[in-house]
Amino acid sequence: MQANKIFDNRAVVGNSVTIPAGVLGESETYLWFTTSINSFAYTYSQKRTFTTLPACEGDADGDRDRDFADISNVLTNFGMMYQPAPPGVFPGDANGNGAVDFADVTAVLTSFGLACP
Repeated sequence: MQANKIFDNRAVVGNSVTIPAGVLGESETYLWFTTSINSFAYTYSQKRTFTTLPACEGDADGDRDRDFADISNVLTNFGMMYQPAPPGVFPGDANGNGAVDFADVTAVLTSFGLACP
């Protein structure tokens, strides 16, 4: 069993939280607890569930579409090496294998214009 990942208020910007790449699995359901203290010193908690999105092969920039920006992202980052992660987590890695190479160009072109799942 994986240890719980806890994020403090430094990860919160406005109404959103950025969770680092690789912390959450794709297509997984998570339970999210928040505790807040309002201006009257009243503490309240909320419990929510959310499900992460599946990987989107061909999406090299992580914006959940496959377009000219993805081709540009692959070409700009061509030759970079990363840890394998879902497509779009690392710039230019459109297939998630950790290398920005011709396979990423192919992944973008074969899925160009298609909606992500």
